[in-house]
Amino acid sequence: MPNYKLEVCIDSFDSAIAAVEGGATQLEVCSALPLGGLTPSIGLVKKIYDKFPITKMMIMIRCRGGDFVYEENEMLTMLEDVANLKPYASGFVFGCLNSDDTLNLVNCGRLLGVAAPLPCTLHRAFDLTADWKTSLDEAIQLGFTSILTSGQCSLAIQGIALLTEIVVYSGTRIEIIVGSGVSEATLQSLITATNARAYHGSGSIIVPSRASEPTFFMGSMDSQVRKVTCRDAVVKMVQILQRNFL
Repeated sequence: MPNYKLEVCIDSFDSAIAAVEGGATQLEVCSALPLGGLTPSIGLVKKIYDKFPITKMMIMIRCRGGDFVYEENEMLTMLEDVANLKPYASGFVFGCLNSDDTLNLVNCGRLLGVAAPLPCTLHRAFDLTADWKTSLDEAIQLGFTSILTSGQCSLAIQGIALLTEIVVYSGTRIEIIVGSGVSEATLQSLITATNARAYHGSGSIIVPSRASEPTFFMGSMDSQVRKVTCRDAVVKMVQILQRNFL
C-alpha cells in the first residue's frame, strides 16, 4: 500500500470506475455531491462493491442536506442506513452537531456503535465547530479514526494555515484528511504547507447533458449541469502524491 491516501468522493457508478482506474486508494460513496454529499442508494453501493470488491469504500451517512443538527427520526433513519449498508462498507463518514456548534457526542456515539468495528471519519461538520481543538480531542475519545477538514474554510487552500495547525496538533492520534477543492492545481501547495498524507477530492468535470433544453426544473436546486470524476484528473493527483511520498 502507498504511504499516502487519495480518497475520491463519487456519486455515480461511472465516477467510481474513473476513480479506481485513476488510482484512488479509496472511495467516499455518496449521493448528491452538489449538496455536500448525502447517503447513497444501496443499489449504487452494491454495484460498486460487486465491480470492485477489494476497493475500500467509505460510505457517507447523511439523511438530508442542510445543517448537522438532527432530530430523533433523522437519527433513526441514519442508524438504519448504517446497519443496511454495513455488509458492503469499509467504513462510514458522518458527523452530528448540537445547536451551539459543538459535537453531539451522544448521536455520534450511537452511529459509531452501529458501525463498529469499521473505521469512521468525522466529516466536515468538524469545520463548523466553534472550538476545533476540543472537537478533535472529542472525536478521538469517541473512536473516530479520521477527520475530513478544509481548515474551517470553504476551500482547503483558503484554510491552509489552520490545516497546518490541525495536522501538527493531531500528531499520530488521528488521521487528518484534507478536503474541499483539492485538485491537481492545489494539491502540491497543500502538501508543502501541511505535510498531510491524506487528501480528498472529486476530480470531477462537467459533462454535457444528453437531454433537450428543459422548459422548467424539477426542484429549486435542480439544473442540467452534471459532474463526473475524470480519470485523468485522478491520475494527475496520484502522480503528485507519488512524487512527494514515494
